[in-house]
Amino acid sequence: MPGSRNNLSAARDHGITGTLTAAAAQGLKTPADKAYHSAGTGILTPVKNTTGRPPLTLDEHTRNLLHTRLRCLGERAAAILKTRSRAFRHITNTTDATEKTPSGRLF
Repeated sequence: MPGSRNNLSAARDHGITGTLTAAAAQGLKTPADKAYHSAGTGILTPVKNTTGRPPLTLDEHTRNLLHTRLRCLGERAAAILKTRSRAFRHITNTTDATEKTPSGRLF
């Protein structure tokens, strides 16, 4: 499916947006990027500055700034997990704590 569908369509197909909407009913809202502007209730997106619309108000600009700062924490956490998962694949699980790796170093 990569490349053949946009993220919102894929999220709907896999039931992610429905789950997030159900979580919003419990009070848990989800910050998302601008591509998810019509995803559903409880999925918070930044205010778009589109053609034909007046410039963003100070409140809208502040909301977008807070939204971006909140999302960056989740994006960074996902990036760290992604890079660490690659490193974890190269670790061998062993019962002998003194066993050395092929590089000669202890775990």
